[in-house]
Amino acid sequence: MRILVVVGAKLYQSLIQNVLGELQVQADYVADGQSALQAVYENKYDLLCLELMLPDMTGLDVCRQLRAEAATALIPIVLLTSDDKEATLKDSLEAGITEILHKSNFADLSRAFKQLVSGMRTQVMGRVLYVEDTQMVAKVTLRLLEKMGLRVDHFISADLAWEQFERQDYDLVITDILVEGQLSGTGLLRHIRGLDDERSRIPVLAISGLDDTARRIEILRQGANDYIAKPVVEEELRARVTNLLTAKHLFDTVREQQKKLEEFAVTDQLTGLYNRHFLHEAAQQAVANANRHKYALSLLFLDLDHFKRINDSHGHDAGDNVLRELGALLRKNCRDGDIAARFGGEEFVVLLVECGLEHAQIKAERIRAEIESSKLAGYKVTASIGVATLSIGQQTCFEELFKQADVAVYAAKRGGRNRVAMTGT
Repeated sequence: MRILVVVGAKLYQSLIQNVLGELQVQADYVADGQSALQAVYENKYDLLCLELMLPDMTGLDVCRQLRAEAATALIPIVLLTSDDKEATLKDSLEAGITEILHKSNFADLSRAFKQLVSGMRTQVMGRVLYVEDTQMVAKVTLRLLEKMGLRVDHFISADLAWEQFERQDYDLVITDILVEGQLSGTGLLRHIRGLDDERSRIPVLAISGLDDTARRIEILRQGANDYIAKPVVEEELRARVTNLLTAKHLFDTVREQQKKLEEFAVTDQLTGLYNRHFLHEAAQQAVANANRHKYALSLLFLDLDHFKRINDSHGHDAGDNVLRELGALLRKNCRDGDIAARFGGEEFVVLLVECGLEHAQIKAERIRAEIESSKLAGYKVTASIGVATLSIGQQTCFEELFKQADVAVYAAKRGGRNRVAMTGT
């Protein structure tokens, strides 16, 4: 990044130089408007920063001359001023000033510079699906997108683009509205928005040579996030693509955080199994489904034998490691649809869907034997397991099923521990 700073006062120039130096920004410094114009014509700058009042002309005069030239019309220009009159602000915007920063508070000005530079340095990442059937336009746009560091899949047909979209994940879709093939750019947009999964939320930037208000409104109503008219201006395309991708990545971050919070709410953080709260809600639904669809459902209630001895003899870290490895063991023994949860302390529940008493007994015995032989966290550990089954056609609730399994666990304890006991409802 390279900045041209046009400031007359040496002291103020020095202060700005210190700020940009901290930001590791390359900057050139001149003191008057004519020198600024000459520097801009001879060099390529990413940003021009100038004072309102210069020795030979105003900063607005410099801005107007630059905006009148095609080569410099789009350079971002920041005006430094202590004049906050409404007329001055209006004149500045009409002259083409990009942003106005007040000189009166240098601390605020320093923060503004840091935010400005940080925003200009923002690097976007992602994969783009690009639909354009005009070769020259596509060539220029592809060069810009790839220069931004984006991976781009280009298609001249919306039909082919849609087939690819169904196979590949993208972060942004850029499509011309009028393209060859049966499916138009608008049709592609409708297909995307009609999906019933997260892909329907992907940002879409529409491009068209038909630049009229009614067309823009209609395209936005169809679900486009933004619109750009041909001929495409490089700086405008860069800004719109950057904004859309930045918003997409922020949304993805928030969504990921929300998922983690949801998982945290239903998951036991030590073992990775479901927690007691989730078990209560999910088990009631599982029992209701078993009653409605008339299939068997079994519940295993597992209690580690003499677990307190491990904590007392080896410390709570050792006990936590045992519970953590037990959680992994139970997850491994669950099928899709089964629910394994930590009920509390060293007590665990496994809900077996479409599983009768005989198969539940086999499953419980397998788990018991694996616990005994695995030496969880290096310690000899055993478990007593109670089994209760809701047989086909019987009506009951989760609380009753759990009570039966609880009774069976105590029977296993009384019988000498490290065993499986059963009961039925």
